[in-house]
Amino acid sequence: TFYAVATDQEGNQTLLGRTINDAVPTTVTVANDTIAKPFGAIDTPGQGATVSGTLNNFGWTVTPDSNTVAEGTDILVPVTGSTINVIVDGASVGTATYNLCRGTVGNPVPAGILCDDDVSGIFRGAGLYRNLDAARGPIGLRTIDTTTLSNGLHTIQWGVSDSASRGEGIGSRYFNVLNSASDPMVGERESQAPAGPADKPRADIEVYGRTGFDLERAFAPVEPVNGMPTIRVPEMGRVGLRIPGAERVDLLANGEVRHAPVGVATHQAEGLVTWSVGPGYLGTYRLRVERADDHILVDVVVEPMAIAAEPTRMQLDRADVDGAMVTLHGWALDPQAETGAGIGAVHVWARQRGVDGAQPLFLGA
Repeated sequence: TFYAVATDQEGNQTLLGRTINDAVPTTVTVANDTIAKPFGAIDTPGQGATVSGTLNNFGWTVTPDSNTVAEGTDILVPVTGSTINVIVDGASVGTATYNLCRGTVGNPVPAGILCDDDVSGIFRGAGLYRNLDAARGPIGLRTIDTTTLSNGLHTIQWGVSDSASRGEGIGSRYFNVLNSASDPMVGERESQAPAGPADKPRADIEVYGRTGFDLERAFAPVEPVNGMPTIRVPEMGRVGLRIPGAERVDLLANGEVRHAPVGVATHQAEGLVTWSVGPGYLGTYRLRVERADDHILVDVVVEPMAIAAEPTRMQLDRADVDGAMVTLHGWALDPQAETGAGIGAVHVWARQRGVDGAQPLFLGA
């Protein structure tokens, strides 16, 4: 059970809750022993750390094995590191060197020897993690040139997939870049000052988007909500928007154009806008994407992370009969769709009642 208490300079205290009128403590249930996807942590940079020059981004990850598959097909994070994408401000800066050990047995871990570092010591006893077997290690490393980043706050996280195609984001955090004035990207964020009051955006350009950490996943059209292209992403998630000609991103709030949230980046050559959502962001953020002669508005809705997948919901409401014609009315919804209703098609079938062995007849979509 978690409590949050705010104390002012005079010593007055208030128990905080979900809303101004709700001070009920929050209860959560921890069930890490039933996890079925990769997990781990980023070790460097530290949360909020200031870095410059070359950054050695260390971290670790393992994935549970079901122990139900044949020997030789165990589930693990590939030891090549090819499925560990290091993501800065929503875009991959490359994959990590993996299968390292920070113990005393050496790198690479010799054949037949177990890694003796801290992560291995914690998790090996469970017997579920093939990345901790002999001659393997759980540590990863990516070297990042911070002079390619602007001075200021950035986000970093790992997107990890295992050999069973289970993926997860690991280690979302902020870090601060502070390089000398001679570095080419210094001051870029400061030079991108807000553009002033908002004017009418272009509304005839289709926006494509995707969320999650699978960088091979296809982009899909971002459906409008109340006329505004809207995409949903879980907290500490990742969103990518395909907008040709995108040059800069700002935030539209209270009728004013402000700096974009931390972790938003524009990749002009690819026509791509990315955002690794850092801790503390919840709600709707209206992004103003500048192009050469116009701009586009997109709503990114950051929602609490789902505890478990909600099933698709659907219902047949009524059937209107007019002679030989029947009109069906109903609805279908994927509550966790990132954009729109999340339904690709609804298929209608009919089966004759009271006839033994009657086969359903497909009527169409």
